[in-house]
Amino acid sequence: MDPRQIPQASNPRVIPSQIDLKNTEATACEKCGGEAFQEAVLLRKVSSILTGTGKEGYLPVQVFACIACGHVNRAFLPAEIRPIKIETPSGD
Repeated sequence: MDPRQIPQASNPRVIPSQIDLKNTEATACEKCGGEAFQEAVLLRKVSSILTGTGKEGYLPVQVFACIACGHVNRAFLPAEIRPIKIETPSGD
């Protein structure tokens, strides 16, 4: 199925095809500066209490990883699992 045919509500990452690429900007890897990404899946362990089955399970989380170095930009992670960024004063 063509991803442009998937309704926005079920796939928020699909951009309408009417958008002109000249009105967009490149996204670079925070680690190496690469501009090519591939889909990747993070697996989050779910406790047996939360699964309701009495057994641990795994929850797949779709993200985009840099092809060059494998890094996942912070913005590509769901807010609930983003690492906390701790700012330190200069000189420390």
